[in-house]
Amino acid sequence: MQRLYVVGFEVSDQAQTTNVGSRSPVFERLLEHMEQHVAPDDTGLSGAALMRQPGQVTLPGYGPNRPDTQVTWTPIVIDETRQALRIEIEHDLPFGGRFSCQLTAGQTTATTGFRVVMGRKSEGLLAPARVDELKPPRALNSIVRDISLRCTDGPAAITATATPALTAQVPEIRERLTDPQRHLPVLVVSSMRALGPSASFDGGHARLLIGGHLPPHLRPRDSPRTAG
Repeated sequence: MQRLYVVGFEVSDQAQTTNVGSRSPVFERLLEHMEQHVAPDDTGLSGAALMRQPGQVTLPGYGPNRPDTQVTWTPIVIDETRQALRIEIEHDLPFGGRFSCQLTAGQTTATTGFRVVMGRKSEGLLAPARVDELKPPRALNSIVRDISLRCTDGPAAITATATPALTAQVPEIRERLTDPQRHLPVLVVSSMRALGPSASFDGGHARLLIGGHLPPHLRPRDSPRTAG
């Protein structure tokens, strides 16, 4: 698979509680978000069922002319404090090849994390398979919106919302942008108006950046990218 988008971060609960000696409630919460990709209302599958054994299911395409989706899952369990679940979601692309999205939740004795990899499989095509856009998987969207979870990369918190900044905070923003320890990209949108294109972007589209759903004119062609 040629990777087009990768994001990974640590996940903890907002209460900062610990749960030593058993499965993390944060990991359990990640499983609940991931299970939506196996259509639990139709298949009867749950996050707990996905952790019991590997499996595969084919789901019908949503909407006319949408291809069927093949979902494969693989659990790895060492003990109750060290375990992981990977779900791979694939479907055919209109001009050949396949699109693949891998979701991985992992728990160790120290941390719990979540990772998304999206890419394409050309499957014998002479040219790379065509991917017109990258949409964030539903689990990623719901995880970063879950108010009970805290998503972080190092010292930086990851959210799906824009953060308003006043003029007095400009020096702090400049310091953050030039911090050599910063891992994640920061997009700054400046506007003197409370309404209009910039305000609309802040309110409705900032959440899409974490999922890589950028219009083609803003997205580098055929190059990896990480959103935060």
